[in-house]
Amino acid sequence: MVPVNKNSGRRELSLALVAGCLLGFSFPPVPTGLFATVAFVPFFLLLEGVQGHGAAFRRSYATFFIFNVITLYWTGGFTHGKDPYLMAAGASLLLAHPLFFYMPVAGWMFIRKRFGDLYSLCLFPFLWVSFEYLHSLTEISFPWLTLGNTQTYDLASIQIATVTGVFGISFWLLWLNVAGILALYLLPGAYGASILRNPVQGGADSIRIAVVQPNIDPFEKWQQRSDLQLQVLERLTSEVAAKRVDMIVWPETAVPFYVLDPGNHPAFEILRREIDSLGVPLLTGIPDIRYYGEGEPAPRSSKVLQDGRRYDNYNSSMLLQPGDPEIQKYAKMILVPFAERVPFSEALSFLNAMQWNFGLGGWGWVARKRCST
Repeated sequence: MVPVNKNSGRRELSLALVAGCLLGFSFPPVPTGLFATVAFVPFFLLLEGVQGHGAAFRRSYATFFIFNVITLYWTGGFTHGKDPYLMAAGASLLLAHPLFFYMPVAGWMFIRKRFGDLYSLCLFPFLWVSFEYLHSLTEISFPWLTLGNTQTYDLASIQIATVTGVFGISFWLLWLNVAGILALYLLPGAYGASILRNPVQGGADSIRIAVVQPNIDPFEKWQQRSDLQLQVLERLTSEVAAKRVDMIVWPETAVPFYVLDPGNHPAFEILRREIDSLGVPLLTGIPDIRYYGEGEPAPRSSKVLQDGRRYDNYNSSMLLQPGDPEIQKYAKMILVPFAERVPFSEALSFLNAMQWNFGLGGWGWVARKRCST
């Protein structure tokens, strides 16, 4: 039996804990995105001298499990403990998702073994950003933990995203970890500062947008009276509309019922009249529903009403403009796996048992943009 080096084990656990915490706490809502510039340094130290994939996998899984717990604990509603199915789905996500992060690590290990540390470190940003891009595709996409999202609070630096996209910000952060070159950190900041000093380009007009946050518990909103929730939103909206804003934005599923369903037409008309009277466009999240007519093909994952009709509901957004009878709406395409939709439920019908109307696996999925007027 090979003796276990307790000091080595403590070192590995400490490095995994530090790396996972630095990564986790670099994401919003904690305003410490600066952690992302050094988060991979302890991770590289953790893998120093590791040759086999087994040992590398264990260290990688430990690090990214800690990272996922910090950033995704909310997906299972554990702080409320009211929905065992949602909690089970959230736990499954926390246990399974760290497995994906070994893909770029495995590529890095392969390159390091054949070409040495220098080449592998220089290529690591390319490997990681490629992984992030691939992880944003297909029905199991998960773009919320893209490294570039950590810089949400650094308004100057993220202006570079207008040129490179979020993956460019990830690439920049990884180079800061690998090379530690200060100029890579200052250059985007200087660029962003110049943009912010002259934000209006090409003759475009600036606009004032008011974001209304009603502070309603998302786990309890579906059981609370919807009319009272709308009263809170309308009161806050009236207050901000008086400040000469150009658009008002409500949160995701802010209207907690199918406001576009014909049966809810009176409630919709009240909302429309409110927007007409304020004279300010409203962009709000809504649950939307689509009924399939008799003989119309419906996805296997669609749900069935008591009268036999099939339907799908969507996590959507709606734009209402004063004096405009048209309704513009858009259905969310990238849904949180398991928390918002059970992946591949159309192909594997037995997975439909995990769905319910709102929340766990309940939202319909569209492969392409669903935007209508």
